[in-house]
Amino acid sequence: MQEFSVKEISHILSSILKNAFPEMVAVTGEISQVSKQNSSGHIYFTLKEGDSVLNATYFKYYHAANNFMPKLGDKVKVFGEIKSYDKSSSYQINVKKIEYDSEGLLWKQFEEMKKKLYAEGLFDESRKSPVPKYPYRAAILTALTGAVIKDFIVTTKNEKGRYLIDVWNIPVQNIENAPVIADTILKAGSHTERYDVIVVMRGGGSVEDLAVFNQEVVARAAAASKVPLISAVGHETDFTIIDYVADYRAATPTAAAVYLSSHYKAAQQLLEKYIFVLNKNTVNMLDKKNQQLDMVSLKIESKSPLHRLIKLNHKISDFNNVLENMLSKKLYGLNKKLSKYEYVITASNPANLIEAYKVRIANSHKTLSANMFARLSAYNYKEIIFRKNIKTAVLNKLEKKSSRLDFYFHKLSLFNPAKKLDGYKYKFDIIEKSLLKAVKEKYAVSYRQLKDGSRCLEQYIVDYLFNKNADISLLESKLYLLDPQNVIERGYAVVTQKEKIISSVDNVEMETELTITLKDGVISAYPEEKNKNNTKNITELDNIEKILK
Repeated sequence: MQEFSVKEISHILSSILKNAFPEMVAVTGEISQVSKQNSSGHIYFTLKEGDSVLNATYFKYYHAANNFMPKLGDKVKVFGEIKSYDKSSSYQINVKKIEYDSEGLLWKQFEEMKKKLYAEGLFDESRKSPVPKYPYRAAILTALTGAVIKDFIVTTKNEKGRYLIDVWNIPVQNIENAPVIADTILKAGSHTERYDVIVVMRGGGSVEDLAVFNQEVVARAAAASKVPLISAVGHETDFTIIDYVADYRAATPTAAAVYLSSHYKAAQQLLEKYIFVLNKNTVNMLDKKNQQLDMVSLKIESKSPLHRLIKLNHKISDFNNVLENMLSKKLYGLNKKLSKYEYVITASNPANLIEAYKVRIANSHKTLSANMFARLSAYNYKEIIFRKNIKTAVLNKLEKKSSRLDFYFHKLSLFNPAKKLDGYKYKFDIIEKSLLKAVKEKYAVSYRQLKDGSRCLEQYIVDYLFNKNADISLLESKLYLLDPQNVIERGYAVVTQKEKIISSVDNVEMETELTITLKDGVISAYPEEKNKNNTKNITELDNIEKILK
């Protein structure tokens, strides 16, 4: 079993599509779904034929040039390129041109039914009943399994709808279910004492999905309903026959819920507004009365004897406080002047002045003695350091001069010609002896290596020739044994088909010429039957096949 990654599968399918549709193709089908143009201006729709669908993209540049806008039910021929997209594992046709063929069957039936019922007056506004502004109970005809009924109930709550809801379960697609829908509409429409409005609804879909609501029996049942009927089938762009017959057409089921709840919501908003205004006016009136009551109370209090006594008492207390503050400030100023005079008298006393001068003289004597001692100590320390530095500098100078004299004397001795000549003679003797010894040793080693190498080379040549002769003899015997002609001479044959050697019955193609080569000729045959056995392959035939290949 082979294993593939998701990316490999996507690449393989993409390659297959590319090889199968290398150029622009023409595809015929019926337009089933059309989306609105997005901000880019492209149009997306679906081509349908039976149960098969093909997604299509009509780019802005091409539909602007062709001046053709696709619509539901059109049977068309589109020209474009088949493209695959690895990221979404999908394929589609990028449309470059559309040719109008004919109207689709469902769309044609829709237009015929529309004309027929219009001629009978079922679309006239005069025969339609007004939908109550404040319904008490509504009958909702839809499929219980869909999300539409949940959205309708949630929207009703959010929009402050106050009506009761009865849900009638009906099938919402397949033309065969049209009688069931019509019968349910008639039953719900007969309960005029229970229901104020009926809502027939389903979610969006293709032309085929909505076709059940284009049937005549459904339209006539909607027209015969004694209870006002709202149609909420599909999306805003989807139109069905029941939309034209209904007393009111809602763009979507959610829009129907909003419409039925709108007057309740408006009434509640108006009631909330009245309550707010009433509360605000009541609060304002109570505030105003409280202010008036406070003013009257203040007037009454201001006229009472007790209030006057309290007022006079406050004035007396204020006067006492002012008087106390004035006396306190006066006493504080006098105490401050007295302290100042005492300080001046104490400072002018002669005894105090003499004691102060004595203290100052003693402090100055101590400070002068300390400063003199510190300066003498510093001068002594500097003198000692200076003497040491002079002595060290003189000694260093003498040592440098002595070292320099020794260096020059040694240098002159090195450049003495007699000593140099003796040294060169001694070095020459040593080099001469070393060279003679090295030459002799090198010659002995080279001679020995040459002798050994010659002996090894001779032995290697002899062994090599012997081994090669043995290998040649062995190959000659093998070639003789594996020669196809020799094998054929022993009674075997070589079978080929389309210039390929046949080694198994599985490789034989029936009723195709076989060539059988024997030792003295060739036979042609046409196989008509295969009989396979389980005998083992002969080793010699396998070798022949390998050689012939």
